[in-house]
Amino acid sequence: MVFCGALGGPALAETSPFCGETGSDVWPAQAQAMVGAWTIRHMAGWVEMGGMVMPFPSDPAADEVFISVEGAEMVLDHPEAQQPMVMRRAEEPRWTGSDKARPAPGAKDPLLKPDDAALAVAGCDQLELPRVIGNSTATVDGAQMTFTMRLMLLDPNTLYGAFQADVVANGVPVVARRAVLLNRANP
Repeated sequence: MVFCGALGGPALAETSPFCGETGSDVWPAQAQAMVGAWTIRHMAGWVEMGGMVMPFPSDPAADEVFISVEGAEMVLDHPEAQQPMVMRRAEEPRWTGSDKARPAPGAKDPLLKPDDAALAVAGCDQLELPRVIGNSTATVDGAQMTFTMRLMLLDPNTLYGAFQADVVANGVPVVARRAVLLNRANP
């Protein structure tokens, strides 16, 4: 598939060593598999505010984040974050990539929906892959922002998912969501 190379995965979908590894008994090994430096790319998404949905273009710049396990806690840290994002094993229904808003006029779909990414890169259903969810908060210009990141471990060097920011700005609720792609910084 054409998208596999774009995601940094194998040229053709091969079964990921993580397919079928979703139980709490394998969580410590899954968490260790995600430890390290990652390059994160924010792809296109949408912003909803005041009942209006608008395109949220991709960011051409890539950032580096670091995932570590400290005791029983997994954290994702960004150099500019006010606090690290605490990650945990996701025990949620299937991620669709479009559960919140209607498509925004002019908005582009994510590079791949979660199901497509799982099949194209990992060769299995997303519910058969290790999935993590993390939350953090930050205060920006006096407004409290809540961040949520959902990631699937597609292969040893690729995480894929969505990043969401929620804030109330001047009394108006704002939700922004983008697809994110993380590739291991030093494979």
